[in-house]
Amino acid sequence: MVCLVVAFFVSDLPERIREYFINPEEILKKTRWEWDRSKDFNFYRENLKPFRVDKIDLGKFASKFIFRSKDRELFRRRGPLGSPFVLAPQRNLILFVAYDSWSNGATLEAYSTSTGGLMWKTLLKGVGNIDHSKYSNRVQMRLEPPHYAIVFGNEMAGRYTEIVDTRTGQTVAHRKEIVEMIIK
Repeated sequence: MVCLVVAFFVSDLPERIREYFINPEEILKKTRWEWDRSKDFNFYRENLKPFRVDKIDLGKFASKFIFRSKDRELFRRRGPLGSPFVLAPQRNLILFVAYDSWSNGATLEAYSTSTGGLMWKTLLKGVGNIDHSKYSNRVQMRLEPPHYAIVFGNEMAGRYTEIVDTRTGQTVAHRKEIVEMIIK
């Protein structure tokens, strides 16, 4: 009798096969909500080479971002000073989180790195609808291989972690922590 044992690491598999072994709910369980205070209300970008982003201040809390490739404008987007965006090179996308710092909610948008066209956009689940006149909202994001964007929201009514599949724009996992709102 011959017994054959095959051992492999999921990380050694090609991406199209590896993705079948990755469960977004498991990623969410292992992901702690995180916040980098250095990115609050500061212009930041991660992983954007060879692209360039110019920022034009529109006042105390808003900016216009102009995304360029080889001195050719791809697209423009308006957002708060700390608007997060990252390059997802394996998908040829630039991901941008659109939100207002004075109201709840956010939308994750994916733009083509070749044409600058909007490929998809997803309204994030966040903490849900909150109706209030005094509000605070901030969002940060990072990529999780092979094809997920993890969005961290920090709103007055709570905080959330949301995982979006960059291939489809669909939310695949979501967790929120609600806090009591006390506004004076």
